[in-house]
Amino acid sequence: MTMCGIAGIAGGNPQRQELEAMVALVRHRGPDGEGMHLGPGVGLGNTRLAIVEPGPAGSQPMRTPDGRYCLVYNGELYNHRELRPELEAEGVRFRGRSDSETLLWLLARHGEKILPKLNGIFAFAFWDAREETLLAARDQMGVKPLYYATGREGRLLLASEIKALFATGEVSPRVSREDLLELFLFHFIAGERTAFAGVTELLPGHYLQYADGRITVAEYWNPGTAARQGNGNGAAPGRLRGLVRAAVERQLMADVPVGIMSSGGLDSGMVTAFAGTSGRRGFCFRDPANTYDECEAARGLAEKFGVQVEEVRLAEAAVPALLERATWHYDEPIPRPHHLAAFAVARAARGAGLKVLLSGEGGDEVFGGYRRYVDLASDPGAPAWGHNRVARPRVARFWRAEEVTNRFRFRCAAETDGLDAVNRQLVVDQRTFLQHFLQRSDRMGMAEGVEIRVPLLDVPLVEYVNGLPGKAKAGAEGTKLCLKHAAVGVLPRAAIERPKQPFEMPMAPLLRAGPVAELADDLLLDRPRLGEILDPVGIAGLFRDFRAGQEELWKVAWLLLTTEVWMRTFRVTV
Repeated sequence: MTMCGIAGIAGGNPQRQELEAMVALVRHRGPDGEGMHLGPGVGLGNTRLAIVEPGPAGSQPMRTPDGRYCLVYNGELYNHRELRPELEAEGVRFRGRSDSETLLWLLARHGEKILPKLNGIFAFAFWDAREETLLAARDQMGVKPLYYATGREGRLLLASEIKALFATGEVSPRVSREDLLELFLFHFIAGERTAFAGVTELLPGHYLQYADGRITVAEYWNPGTAARQGNGNGAAPGRLRGLVRAAVERQLMADVPVGIMSSGGLDSGMVTAFAGTSGRRGFCFRDPANTYDECEAARGLAEKFGVQVEEVRLAEAAVPALLERATWHYDEPIPRPHHLAAFAVARAARGAGLKVLLSGEGGDEVFGGYRRYVDLASDPGAPAWGHNRVARPRVARFWRAEEVTNRFRFRCAAETDGLDAVNRQLVVDQRTFLQHFLQRSDRMGMAEGVEIRVPLLDVPLVEYVNGLPGKAKAGAEGTKLCLKHAAVGVLPRAAIERPKQPFEMPMAPLLRAGPVAELADDLLLDRPRLGEILDPVGIAGLFRDFRAGQEELWKVAWLLLTTEVWMRTFRVTV
């Protein structure tokens, strides 16, 4: 198994120096090795973070002995051992035990038809030299990223991170104004679009094929399918408990130590309970303003399962430099301050010698952890995928709040017709809202060469829970009902009933005074780059009113700062 960065060019006559330039920009994702394949019409590159099979047998690019097929792969295929016997019966002789080699042969034998059978987190590019075609795909839930763009003469450029697409000079870092507006209104950009014009994200559960200069994209998995089918018998605590346990155990596979992101909450608590063992290390976060602290609860719970939790602190003076560095890794404006907290946790884990952390990410969007699900259960009115009426008047102070043109969330909503209100919202959230949290986990973890795994997004587990009726997840009794029932006997009652405490890094105090406020003033109040598309007078007025006591403006102030940092970091043009 290998976490890494991948880059590729299909079409034309790729040159080594341009592929090397792309790979160099994702090298932080895989500091343990590097490889490239150049052939007629293709160039594929990989940087490797070795977790299983660290020797030469796991190196990439990986080729079949006859040279026809070549694979670069970023991910973990958790069920690859179950899929090997069929290949061996067909005569495949494996050189090692990596999942990369398993995937290479599965694709060689079955092509895109094998994708629905894969259980893992992955993004890959697979080249067929005989047919001169490229197949690329992402995992079902979108844990691992893949971006692409069209270069000169129709060439396909793809990479794990957006910045690598700029390396050949064929794609320029130009702002997509309408998508940036969506970021300001919703704190994320839904669907396949990005803040950069001309750069596309391959959607979760989708694959891309490139042949004869043409790109085609298709879906192979959708979270709404299981919700439509249902599981027949309703929630069974024992079965759900078993699925969570199996997911955690699968994702512990590694030849290196595995740590845990510990918050003391229900989601990370279930992960900790099934992963806990003497000597395992956990990490919690306390914010610079000392208004958010998850460590007391995390330690109290984790120690029951043998996990020793370390507190991660971030000094206020370090935030400006960390913001600039995190922006380079994230590729787009940092939408929420807790991205910096995740970066700090990953850095602490890497400093402790860890390459893998387990996280409770995704629990809210699968099990129904937000108040809106409770509201929908009692009053199934218009779900929350519409316009953000709270943010709109704030954004309109410096940017005429024109209609948002990215309609992806509305397309997702249309696909959920016929589901109950809670499940409709959950499926839409899994395809939209969840994705920016997964981007945070991937970018901030891989910035430090740390893979963050997400057992609660294990495919069999998600399919089972999505098939439950909405009332099994949220209702008058509260949120995450089925997971709470499954946790009985596993976690202490206090941990099960503990009020939700979202992973956060409160930023309002830091934006009012101190190093972060000084950075905002320096960048935004004197000829900001944002002044090319926004009203500088409106920006200055918003900061003035925020610091005069309009506390609710801090999220918009944060986005203005991080977008300015982004435009300067990538020299974004309008």
